[in-house]
Amino acid sequence: MRLNIKMTESDTVPPELKGMATADEVDDFTLPVYWVHSYSHNEARLRIADNPGRLKFVDQLPDSVLKAPVPVLAGDREVPFYFFGGDWAIYTPGVEAQFAVSQEGGVRSSVLKLDKLLRKNGGRLIFVPVPQSASLYPDLALGRNDGRVLKGAPGNTAVQELLRSLKEDGVSVVDLTEHFRSHRTYDFEGKGYAAWLPNDTHWSSWAAAESAKLVKAELTKVTKELSNTLGPDSNLAASVKEVRIEHEGDIGDLTVVESLGVHVDPVPTVLYQCKTLEGEKSAADSSAPVHVIGDSYAMIWESERAGFSSHLGNMLNQPVYTTAVSGSGNRGAPHQWLKHAGGSHPQVLIWLVAERALTQSDWFELP
Repeated sequence: MRLNIKMTESDTVPPELKGMATADEVDDFTLPVYWVHSYSHNEARLRIADNPGRLKFVDQLPDSVLKAPVPVLAGDREVPFYFFGGDWAIYTPGVEAQFAVSQEGGVRSSVLKLDKLLRKNGGRLIFVPVPQSASLYPDLALGRNDGRVLKGAPGNTAVQELLRSLKEDGVSVVDLTEHFRSHRTYDFEGKGYAAWLPNDTHWSSWAAAESAKLVKAELTKVTKELSNTLGPDSNLAASVKEVRIEHEGDIGDLTVVESLGVHVDPVPTVLYQCKTLEGEKSAADSSAPVHVIGDSYAMIWESERAGFSSHLGNMLNQPVYTTAVSGSGNRGAPHQWLKHAGGSHPQVLIWLVAERALTQSDWFELP
């Protein structure tokens, strides 16, 4: 490690520090005493030392699972909270520099090229990385719970830098971290629940609905008016039914958890189900003006009409066309979409992808 130290003689020490006791290993008292008033370094780990949440995950093995030392509330119960990175690389030093370059096969290059293609055909892209629970609840991993609002920086500060870069490139983005750091829990019948599932690698139905609301707000900025495939008298939008359920979660199915013989209990959560009006069309085809591509975040809860696409369609008063490939929102989903629906030229394409994929080097590239 290289240090650049700026120092002056000790009589320039700030007045408020002059009375502080000091200790050193100096034996030769004829040497002058200096006050170090600033220093810089090239050590990447020290640059993230002020973010303990991020540091907690830097050295985790790719498929490791962490159990928080403190429980969280899930309705009327306290439950353990499990963290799974899949790929913890978004917390490592140097990620900001990786995101800053538009190297082919990386996230920035892929997003920029798809955005350019859509604009060429009169459409717009909205890029929406979904934070993993470790980014929003790093305090839990450290053995404390700072409550509903995350105090201090989230774990995924590098991802927020990426979004700032993409905005400077002219790409429309939605920063879910900024919203959910202040909405880490939600209430149902007077009881609190975590927005991200404690026993699952995904978000809750409530968080999916909240995210759809944020994306809709961005969508209204990028397009003046959406065409409506259901006709002027359609009424797909309907009330939302709230149902408390016991969710099994997927943490217990992970290889590392099964191999250790750890049993993960179901956790209470709430389904926010979009009720389709009888006789109304609820499934979209590729002629829909709004398309969604993504991974399992775009799939979870959809069979119960309680996921992201269901809520977005409910808010837009028409269904959205969704292409999702589990574990491959960065490559498989855009490839499948381009093959089967890319020629339909939607007005808006929403790219929903887990942030743990952002550091991968095999992002979709246009042929």
